[in-house]
Amino acid sequence: MPWRSALLSLGVLLLTGACAGRTPGTPLSFSTVELGVSSGIREPTRVVVRTSREWLVVWARHVQPVGAVVPPPVDFSREMVVGVFLGERDTGGYQIEIIEVERTASVLRVLYVTREPEAGAILTQALTQPFHLVRLARDDAFVSFVRESGAR
Repeated sequence: MPWRSALLSLGVLLLTGACAGRTPGTPLSFSTVELGVSSGIREPTRVVVRTSREWLVVWARHVQPVGAVVPPPVDFSREMVVGVFLGERDTGGYQIEIIEVERTASVLRVLYVTREPEAGAILTQALTQPFHLVRLARDDAFVSFVRESGAR
């Protein structure tokens, strides 16, 4: 059964690659569209926006408690927006932030960190919905979101 041997070899290669860590990509520049703790998106969400129609839908959902607000302008012929939403929390002190965007041979990787309040910290007693939206050069590759373990 030569196929079993090939399958076993493939499994070992995949496992070895996974254990070695991720392959670094080429860092891409990006800029913040909006970063904050108040959003109409109340569940953990990752978004990739490549059209103005998608942008209108995401923005309307994001600003839902505020009402009809025009989204920041984005030239979708040259740019795109990616974002991370932590989901609703019972207090302040939570954060989510995109720290790097990189291009590999096959994917666009969005690296982000989350932070929780320190034990014993005095916190705002209000519902919060931390989020970060960034703009970058348009790329039609698959987008992978990777949560990093700590801030850089």
